[in-house]
Amino acid sequence: MTALAAWSVRLCALCAAAAIVRLLFPDAAKRGVFVLLRAILLLSALTALLPAAREALDALPQTTFSGEYAAPALSQEALWEDSIRASLTESIRETLAADGIIPQDIRIDCTVGEEGIAIDGVTLVLSAPDEGLAERLTAAWGIPVDVV
Repeated sequence: MTALAAWSVRLCALCAAAAIVRLLFPDAAKRGVFVLLRAILLLSALTALLPAAREALDALPQTTFSGEYAAPALSQEALWEDSIRASLTESIRETLAADGIIPQDIRIDCTVGEEGIAIDGVTLVLSAPDEGLAERLTAAWGIPVDVV
């Protein structure tokens, strides 16, 4: 209530100042003074509303997080594995295209470890089944190939 009373006193003081300005100053000077008085009135209103706004913000439910959050980190091995998988996929796609085989999808299972890169298997997704293709590619490439 004291904030409201203080704001009311400031408002009355500004009205009195505006009346005095109208009487004492010529028209050209009044414009600048009235802009100043309006700015003071606006600041006065904001100052009176600030405690109410602060109370409203404090009344909002507060959420806290207790615990640790570890952002997922990409290891260098995972980045290498993705890079190797992408280049191998492109190479296999080109090799198969030279033989007239266009797969819908190529899935390569590979791992990168301390010993090097290991290709665990290749899965080809074809639109039409091709009998014996898996055996031919396994024999030619030396890695297990599944054809779906």
